[in-house]
Amino acid sequence: MAKKTKKQQVVASRLMAIVVLLSACAVVLFMLGGQNKLKNVEIECVNGTLDQAQKDEIIRSSTLKMGAQIGSLADIEQSIIAGVNSTGFARYEGAERISNGTMKLIVSIREPVAVLSLGGNYIVIDEDGMVIDISKTMPYGKGICVSGAEASTYSKGKTLVTRKENQLKEIIRIASAIHKSGFESTYSELNVKDVKDMYLITNNNMYVEIFDGKNIEQTLLMVEEIIKSGVNKGKITISGDYAGLRQEN
Repeated sequence: MAKKTKKQQVVASRLMAIVVLLSACAVVLFMLGGQNKLKNVEIECVNGTLDQAQKDEIIRSSTLKMGAQIGSLADIEQSIIAGVNSTGFARYEGAERISNGTMKLIVSIREPVAVLSLGGNYIVIDEDGMVIDISKTMPYGKGICVSGAEASTYSKGKTLVTRKENQLKEIIRIASAIHKSGFESTYSELNVKDVKDMYLITNNNMYVEIFDGKNIEQTLLMVEEIIKSGVNKGKITISGDYAGLRQEN
């Protein structure tokens, strides 16, 4: 009888030890789970300043949820990238965990280079063709206005798709050159209806034909020299290294 009682005590002790161990594991897992819950998201912009409303929009669009468990960054990065880029104005650059409960999103601000007039809308795009914004009124200071383009699809935060092959490529090439060379105040319109015969309109209504726009930077410089000479009327024809002017009365 004594042996049986002792054996029961040993079994009970072992069961108790297992219960204590399991309880301790549960507490540890609970504590670790709490530490891995998202409590804060920081935004770092590498090329400018964002206001609080923009930061809030980035966080909201990133799909990161406060209180959610943070797993491996690799598992959620693609959804974060898509979410940040969907804002239109922000480009995803990276992400990192600052602590168990804090994530940092690294972004840059998309720089507008052109505004496309399409079907009653004005579509602001950057040098990647990404749609930054869509509005019903012309947003000034967002790049040169582009007419003659035909788009099959466009939506904020996604790359614009043109119906005509190479049309978007030509828009970006010329608009980016105008933007980078600082000549945006010189031109009011870029027409790209025919990519083989595009033209620019200056702010003083001079017409600039572009037959060969392979070196668009040189073209812009040649036009600038003609304008600086005092000419403010007529048609300028650019082809290769040649710049011809036909003045109007």
